[in-house]
Amino acid sequence: MSQTRSRSGVLGPLLLIGLGIYFLFHNMGWVHISLWQLAARLWPVLLIAAGLDLALARRSAWGALLTVVLVTALVAGSLMLIGSPPSSPIAGQAVEIPLEGAEEATVYLRPEVGWVRLGGLTAGTRDLIEGRCHPPCAVEIERSAQEVGRLEVRLDSRGWESLSILGSGPGPFWDLGLSGAIPVELSLELGTGRLEVDLRQLDIHQAEVHNGLGQTTIWLPSADGARLQVDGGIGDIRLRIPEGVGVRLRADTGIGTVDLPADFEARDEVFVSPGYDAARSHIEVSVDLGIGAVRVR
Repeated sequence: MSQTRSRSGVLGPLLLIGLGIYFLFHNMGWVHISLWQLAARLWPVLLIAAGLDLALARRSAWGALLTVVLVTALVAGSLMLIGSPPSSPIAGQAVEIPLEGAEEATVYLRPEVGWVRLGGLTAGTRDLIEGRCHPPCAVEIERSAQEVGRLEVRLDSRGWESLSILGSGPGPFWDLGLSGAIPVELSLELGTGRLEVDLRQLDIHQAEVHNGLGQTTIWLPSADGARLQVDGGIGDIRLRIPEGVGVRLRADTGIGTVDLPADFEARDEVFVSPGYDAARSHIEVSVDLGIGAVRVR
């Protein structure tokens, strides 16, 4: 009497591999989002994976391979949807931070997950920051007593309030505008999601942008002498160069590619945009990406 040997599933190994990748990238500083934030959004994928494991992976080697492919695609697709913009206008929390005589500012933005759009406000506005956050974000404002005219602002996700266990309603999003009337130092750090940052109309002297996991698109600043540091763990970084701006670019990827226009010139371990020497303004850009692609246009 023949016996059918039971085949072990692939869900356990996939979970161990996924956790190992997460903790490795977290320890290396590439991913800053908490494990609970990811679990709160992706737990339905675990149920689907368990079902596929029982229905397919334990029946044959081809079933196991198909399960791995499907689960990988589900996780990748879910992470992309976390950073999708809302499909319809949503009120969210209104954010308005007035300039009130500030002559320079430092802005820290710390969303955990979701879709983040940052651009310039209309000329003549009296606010440093205007926009909306969903769920509500925590706002801290500090006006320096030692340096008159200096303003420091910090916006943070409110930890557990940004979790949506049942996934009802829209995903987290920040849609903000910054004033271009004063010089600004910017630090923007997203755990997982999609970043769309337009710095063209801002008086940016220094900016740091980090996205642990997801797509990042940045329209580079036009201000002469601006310095921009862009970091990512896993994802796609797209840089857009304004007309008339000369760029010196350093780009490093652990596993991935750097796609530059054909007319960029290599100089002393950096890449220089065409017409750099004659450009009306010059900026320095440094990109560090763990896994993925850097594209410059």
